[in-house]
Amino acid sequence: MAHGIYIYTEIQNRKSAPYTAELISLAESLQMDETIHVFGLEGTDIFYEQEAAEIIADYIRKEDPMIILVPAIGTAKAIFSRVAAMLDIGMTADCTELYIENGIFKQKKPAFGNEVMVVTEERDEPALVTVVIGGCNKSEKYPTASVTVLKPEISGASTRFLGISEQNTEEIIDAETILAVGRGVLDNHGYQTAVLLAKKIGAAIGGTRPLVDQGVIPFEHQIGQTGCVVHPKCCIFVGVSGAIQHTEGVRDTNVKIAINNDPNAAIFSFADYGIVADGNEFMNKLMEKL
Repeated sequence: MAHGIYIYTEIQNRKSAPYTAELISLAESLQMDETIHVFGLEGTDIFYEQEAAEIIADYIRKEDPMIILVPAIGTAKAIFSRVAAMLDIGMTADCTELYIENGIFKQKKPAFGNEVMVVTEERDEPALVTVVIGGCNKSEKYPTASVTVLKPEISGASTRFLGISEQNTEEIIDAETILAVGRGVLDNHGYQTAVLLAKKIGAAIGGTRPLVDQGVIPFEHQIGQTGCVVHPKCCIFVGVSGAIQHTEGVRDTNVKIAINNDPNAAIFSFADYGIVADGNEFMNKLMEKL
């Protein structure tokens, strides 16, 4: 019989990822009489996704968990989509809220091109869901949580180690100031100016999904329902239209400042302060002042 809530974490240098505490908090919020377990695969950079999925699928078959929570980040989602296929179960992706209602495990997530929020039921066992990072507080129990580290034998026959690519997800999630950029800054080297401006004011760079799709910013810095949820003290939006799938990821910001050349842009109804101006010109003028 399935039992326990299992949380997947990425492990590097014998340390679990910072988002682990948040997933533990989310598991605790379900108020189920189930033990919470944390597990991870050490050095996922040296595995192909298929190899990692096979190792994790074997572990899940042995442990027989009730629920598995996975961070909705690129590598983990790629691995666990394969795990789901191997175990012949479903996987609900990019959840922003989890809860139990009438004894049924339910999830809230964006759908239909991020235009609406829907509630789904994951009734498979194990119930496998990926969770958007940054949506809840860190658990106080995290410092004492134990982690099961999977250390398989590696033959090296089909794997070639190319190096480690750092993902600075923690930088934007923990940032007090964020410069959020949209398609409106892509002309005339606007993104390069945004990077320089962010460095000047001590801000982290975030952005909208179109910039991720075009390869301008990494997925780990996408803000929104299908990216990460952030809680900065101040967020400056430059060239951002204000679509709900983006603004939902930064709703708890204390001070929101928007710069857009369209006076009717939706971002102005979301922001505390608005400036109708060309985003690139604004950033250049501000750089001169600084």
